[in-house]
Formats: sequence, structure tokens, C-alpha cells
Amino acid sequence: MKLDMDKLFEGIYAIQKQLGEFQQEMRAEISGVKGEISEIKRDIKSINERLDSIEASLELLANRQFKHETEIEVMKKKFFATI
Repeated sequence: MKLDMDKLFEGIYAIQKQLGEFQQEMRAEISGVKGEISEIKRDIKSINERLDSIEASLELLANRQFKHETEIEVMKKKFFATI
């Protein structure tokens, strides 16, 4: 009977050891995933900042184009008014 109990405790110890190793692996995996998520968040933030900058540049270009188109229209009107 003592031999059976010893084997039972050895089995329980082996299972506990495997569970502990599994927990360590899962913690490492979770830490890795968290790191990747943080990196992705930084990348998204950087992309959003670049998109905001591009949007601002496009707005500036659109305003300049509108200004030039308006100036051209004024020049046309002056030209045709003198003819």
C-alpha cells in the first residue's frame, strides 16, 4: 500500500511540475503577445500622425490651388474687360 501511495504522490508531483512549466510558458507567451500589441499600437499611432500630416498638407495644397484658380479667374475677367 505504501508503494502505491508513493507512486501516487510521484504522479501528483510530476503533474504539478508539468503544470508549473506550462504556466511559465503561457506567461512568456502572454508577455510576448503584449509586447507585440504594444508595438502594433505604436505603429498605428505613428501611421495616424503621418496621415494627419498628409491631410494637413493636402488641405494647404487645396487652399493654394483655390487661391491660384481665383487669381486666374480675376485675371481673365480683367483681360476680357479690357478687350
